[in-house]
Amino acid sequence: LNCVRRLLDRITYPKGEIYYYYAISLKYRIEYNNKLTFINAEKALNICHENKIKEDVYGWINLILVRIYIKKGNYREAKKLCSNAQEVFVNNNNINGELFSKLYYATISKEEGNSNETILEQYFEVVKLSNKTKVYKREILSLIYIAKIYTEEKKYKEDEEFLIRALEREREEG
Repeated sequence: LNCVRRLLDRITYPKGEIYYYYAISLKYRIEYNNKLTFINAEKALNICHENKIKEDVYGWINLILVRIYIKKGNYREAKKLCSNAQEVFVNNNNINGELFSKLYYATISKEEGNSNETILEQYFEVVKLSNKTKVYKREILSLIYIAKIYTEEKKYKEDEEFLIRALEREREEG
């Protein structure tokens, strides 16, 4: 990344700057440094706004920030960024990004204290869309989240059913 930074210091290339700050934010996220993750993702997002860039990277940057806002308990901002990301992914036909956005949105709903029924509907929508578009990793994740909700409700038979479905899908597609 230092080499990339030196090259970017010599030329004006907004997309390069965006990817640079995005990569740096991912590096800090792996290191659990939320402050530096946030700072670098914000820099990337600002460059996107200044240059009217609405490519997939814009959506992924939004999702990095969504994760941070969820941890901070700022669900209003998290929802706004999640919607931005989902819109970008839909417009760019990025089904993986769209599904990921929907999973984050369900997480926000859960954190806000919405009913399990509402959250389950959101997860079932992701399962259905994931299966339809053959993005099985998101389907598996959704099935696990569904099972977790059923565990919280002490509905162990349903919990087991969805965990088994997740394991079967993983065995088939893993």
